[in-house]
Amino acid sequence: MEFKARRILNQEMGVLVQFAFHAPQKMPDFTKEKAEKQPGVITGKAGAARLHQYLLGQSLKKK
Repeated sequence: MEFKARRILNQEMGVLVQFAFHAPQKMPDFTKEKAEKQPGVITGKAGAARLHQYLLGQSLKKK
């Protein structure tokens, strides 16, 4: 988990340096806490496509 936290911090720092150098007036605000996306129910065409891909993958797996 520490590796993931450091990677996110380095990515945010890189973005801040890029904005500071090229467009300081458009710098994003990373101080706002972002909520983690909760897995939701997928319906409609996207859900059907994911289910189809999963079932196709399962049928093609070597046993």
